[in-house]
Amino acid sequence: MHYSKRYKKRIAQLECELEMYKKVAIAAEANSKQNLILFKEEQRKRQNLESELEKQKRLNTDLQAKSCLWEREGKNLHAELKKMGELSDAYADSLKKIKALEKKLNIRKGTEDPYGLNTPSSKKVNKPNSTAENRAKRGGAKPGHEGHGRKDFTVAEADQVTYNSVPSGRPCCDNPDLHPVGTVNHAVYNFVPMKLEKVMNVNTKYHCVNCDSDVLAAAEDTFPGAKYSNMAGALSIAECYFHNATIGSVAERFGINKGTLIGIAHRYADALEPLYRQIIFEMRKSLFLHADETGWSMDGKKAYAWLFANDLFQVFAFRETRGSIVPKEILGEEESELILIVDRYRGYSPLLLFRQFCYAHLFRDVEELKLEFPDDKQVTVFCDDLMNQLTKAMKLKSESLSRQKYVSKARKIKKEIMRICHEEANDPGVQGIQDIFRENEDKLFHWVENPDIPCENNFGERNLRPVVILRKISFGCQSERGMRTREILMTILHTAKCRGHDPVNFLERALNILCKDPKADLRHLIFSDELSNSQDDSIAA
Repeated sequence: MHYSKRYKKRIAQLECELEMYKKVAIAAEANSKQNLILFKEEQRKRQNLESELEKQKRLNTDLQAKSCLWEREGKNLHAELKKMGELSDAYADSLKKIKALEKKLNIRKGTEDPYGLNTPSSKKVNKPNSTAENRAKRGGAKPGHEGHGRKDFTVAEADQVTYNSVPSGRPCCDNPDLHPVGTVNHAVYNFVPMKLEKVMNVNTKYHCVNCDSDVLAAAEDTFPGAKYSNMAGALSIAECYFHNATIGSVAERFGINKGTLIGIAHRYADALEPLYRQIIFEMRKSLFLHADETGWSMDGKKAYAWLFANDLFQVFAFRETRGSIVPKEILGEEESELILIVDRYRGYSPLLLFRQFCYAHLFRDVEELKLEFPDDKQVTVFCDDLMNQLTKAMKLKSESLSRQKYVSKARKIKKEIMRICHEEANDPGVQGIQDIFRENEDKLFHWVENPDIPCENNFGERNLRPVVILRKISFGCQSERGMRTREILMTILHTAKCRGHDPVNFLERALNILCKDPKADLRHLIFSDELSNSQDDSIAA
């Protein structure tokens, strides 16, 4: 073949290949543009991922720091979680109890009295109107009662007789012409104002030749060195410690310095302390005693006033504690047959004697349960039945029955009370009252076999009430010695009154005896019966 043909053929092939390469180049260029777009998109994604990675690194660092913190506080958090779990369980239990009690809630009107059944009348929100029957009642004597009349004394019995001759009032007419025709006696009682009398005692001084000592005569009614006689001291002390007047008011009325009056009280208390111990010793022999306590104040601090009393004794104790140490001190720690009438305060529990729970307190507890659930038929029936029997028991002593009839009726009341308290009941309040009688039967029925033993403590509460009034007007005592002085003098004066003595005259006689002999035995003044000699060692101790 000619070379030109071959070259032409070759050129044609090359041109074909060139066209093909152009197409490939165009396709490659198009692919390159598309790849560039994809590359830029991938580059943006990479940048976003790198930014997110930085954020994740920072977050990871924060989490690691918090993890260290949580690891240190993990124990506290675990304890808190455990406590929260316990509180959650307690809350669930409380909700169950609330749901159980919601059925017994009465409708509140906003006019209820303050809490407690002994609310004073002045603090009652709503006072019930008097019944028509009570409004129809009138004061004074019963219809048809003649009365006792006024008892006058005679001229011979009068301390002073005054003769009046001048007519009193308006003239009987315009021109009166009066002539005496007789006399009319008019008996009048007059108070003589009390006045301090100044007395100068001139005491003879003696000298003993044998022992070379001086002996001084002294008045029998005045302590050595005392400024006031025993009569003046007894009168002022009785005002403070028997009639419950404040020391300041008595000092002002009598014209005595307040500090001097306090000193007189301390001196008399120290001298009469053996008699105070003798009264306590004799009181322990009693068949029964009422006991109660109330708040007192000692120099602004909380203290307590105690009373142990019956018809023949009233022993007071003022202490800073309400613990059982006080009744142990007064009544002794030995086993005794004494019956102590008290409320259910546990401070008397350690005493080795018999206790009689007060029915008046039990009655108030039952009444309070009835008022709390007025719509509950079970509670109402139980409370009415038990309150009826408690009332019968408290009134039984006043019925003036023979001993045999008293015991027979008392046994029936006891049997009915225990029947009520052994009946089946599903109300928690009723069960609580029943348990008191079931668990304390030995402390509830001492009055059944002996009509002399009361079943309530009203005597103790009545005799302690003046102490409450005294606390409010005097604000208590200023020292422990003041409390000791008060308990000694109040015990002696009130016990003397219980035994038929006039407190002032009794105290004066006792002081006059102590003036002659500071160690004199004063038991014969207050105890009329013969005292046993076996107590001497105990008193001395």
